[in-house]
Amino acid sequence: MHLKAALLSIPLSALVLSDGRPGHFNLADGIVAAAGRLRPLAVTRIEVRRGHWPGDVVAAWSNAGVAPARLLRTVYGLDAADLKPTSLVVSAGAETLGANIACARLLGAANVFYGSLRRFRPDGFSLTLTSYPAFGQRLRHAFALKPSPSAATARLQRAGRPASPPRTLALLVGGPSGESDYGGDDWASMLQLIEAVAAGGLRWLVSNSRRTPAALSDRLADLSRGTSPAIAQFSDTRRTTSASLAGILAAADAAVVTDESSSMVSDAVAAGLPVVGIAPKHHRLTANERDYRAHLMAKRWYRALPLDGLTPARLLGAHAELLPLAEDPVGPLAALLAERLPHLFAAAD
Repeated sequence: MHLKAALLSIPLSALVLSDGRPGHFNLADGIVAAAGRLRPLAVTRIEVRRGHWPGDVVAAWSNAGVAPARLLRTVYGLDAADLKPTSLVVSAGAETLGANIACARLLGAANVFYGSLRRFRPDGFSLTLTSYPAFGQRLRHAFALKPSPSAATARLQRAGRPASPPRTLALLVGGPSGESDYGGDDWASMLQLIEAVAAGGLRWLVSNSRRTPAALSDRLADLSRGTSPAIAQFSDTRRTTSASLAGILAAADAAVVTDESSSMVSDAVAAGLPVVGIAPKHHRLTANERDYRAHLMAKRWYRALPLDGLTPARLLGAHAELLPLAEDPVGPLAALLAERLPHLFAAAD
């Protein structure tokens, strides 16, 4: 037992591959945060892009066993000789799939991916984490809430329990996606809701995203100025000096999230807030996303409401029916890593 404990005190070398998209590298960083609960880590980060190579082609090469050094050089422009020895490779996002498998094969490392494998074989990964409950039964898969470093930090920063009924609301604003279209009427309804809630004495802490239309971000900034602003704090992702998402989630009592973003919904749920998703008129979640949202709703962590005609009373009524997630999800994810990768993380009994 003492020898095992001593081994677990030695930093584990980990390689994090990123496609540069915050929603993806935050997932990878969430896995790293969970692994860090089990033993110290020495983390190296590399940004990867597959360029003009289609994902199906990269998957076919990987599944056929093309030499990993060749795949890394041809598709990603990476020299295998530049890779440091590592024990764990972590990534999220389709761009990183081929690189994750190739690095793990080349280095003899365990590898973890969060997301959907597309056409890549599941035995190319030591563990694939998924937010879709039905996918959790697949080979080398496990269901896990989307990990969020911002949510974990918010829990640490929060002073006391969120107030109920809420006095401060976090609003996380996304934008048009492949599943949702936002028209002018949708944004007008959201802005009206912001002002009506603020008129009732509640505070808004708002964050936009890279998908938020510039004109809407400008309007949100306008509402945060003046002597009696409708928005008490606006964290503008276009400004390097903007406040962090973790700070907003820590200071809020409840969250409102534009419902197209599974990642933002997950951030707010994981932060321990009751979450209401606000949906535009044209909202088309995939079957898998509907399953994920159904899981969150069954736990009473989240529910969705249409933006059109949404009133402060209905919004606050929905929050009152929810039970925020009490447990920090980083803990269960750490336990899952210890169970599935015992040679790296599990201490002897």
